[in-house]
Amino acid sequence: MSEVKLTGNCLKGSRPLLAFSDTFDSEPHWQLIKEMLTQVFGSPMGHPHVKPFVDHVLSFMILDNRIWFRNYQISFSAPVESGKGPGDMMLVEVGPRFVLNPIKVFAGSFGGAMIWENSAYISPNVSRKELLTRKSVKYSGKVTSKTDRKQYEEENRLQPDELADTFA
Repeated sequence: MSEVKLTGNCLKGSRPLLAFSDTFDSEPHWQLIKEMLTQVFGSPMGHPHVKPFVDHVLSFMILDNRIWFRNYQISFSAPVESGKGPGDMMLVEVGPRFVLNPIKVFAGSFGGAMIWENSAYISPNVSRKELLTRKSVKYSGKVTSKTDRKQYEEENRLQPDELADTFA
């Protein structure tokens, strides 16, 4: 939980710097997703509701075929002794942070021809079904072992002992 303590603050209406990892330029579907993220999170320069300064960075990285999003505030350390300009610049994570797992890319909005599909994606329904199948195989193994044991005991019954009542 100490990792989740995100200190920092960004001003409302300020423009973000968008930082993309080099992996976004490697394949066409990542280039398309990069353009979509730029249009969603970027803000036009002369828009009346957007402030004319930048005080935070939105970072997009690709790892394990997922897009990792981080939000950082640009802050400065204490001013330089001479009083001219700010001190060293540093990034402080302010959140939110999330991970996007792209499944499919379509030619139209929410439909059309499928351009790309994530072959590594496994839907939650499929993973739940596999879990239930593993549990059912384990249960059916127990049932068959019980029936096999009963059959073995019936086939290999002990014969009555002739000397059982000798010392009685």
